[in-house]
Amino acid sequence: MTNLQKKTLVVDTNLFFECKALHDLPWSILQADPVELVVSRPVQKEVDRHKKNSQGRTYRRALATATLFRALLTGEDCKYPIEDKRLVIRMDSPRVTLRLEPTAKPDLDMLDRIDPNVADDLIVAIASGLANQDESEVALLTHDTGPMATAEALGVAFVAIPESWLLEAQNDAKDLEIQKLKTEVSRLQSAEPRMTLS
Repeated sequence: MTNLQKKTLVVDTNLFFECKALHDLPWSILQADPVELVVSRPVQKEVDRHKKNSQGRTYRRALATATLFRALLTGEDCKYPIEDKRLVIRMDSPRVTLRLEPTAKPDLDMLDRIDPNVADDLIVAIASGLANQDESEVALLTHDTGPMATAEALGVAFVAIPESWLLEAQNDAKDLEIQKLKTEVSRLQSAEPRMTLS
């Protein structure tokens, strides 16, 4: 059996908003053990922003993610074990942990090649900064092509979230209301007499 190496993944927000529950994901396909998920400050800010917008699945996922982060910090009502300030998502095969890294700094050499006002660019630069100081393999974990392209252009390793990890498409409250109104309009139109002139 091959000895697997540690992999540190700087995660994008879509891991929390668009994917199945962390403990349900098949982490073994990454061919690494252990796997450490790192949540940077731009991701925390994005989660906070979405939890204030009470529409659709993203809002619910943002609330659940913020609750998870809070549980890690306070130790209260946490559904995962906490060891050394890390959530243990999976105990083994592979071991998967998650830690908050709000003070992780972007790679200073990249600041003139990214837009520091774009969260995705900052996450890529933070992944590069961590790679410069971490002995394990460090990569960006994302489903979006924008950060992948930025990482590729800047020589930062990335892991593309597989399509199989994503939740099934689901209509949000706005979509459901529109569908309901369309059905009602159709019902009313079919109840009216139709006239044709000849």
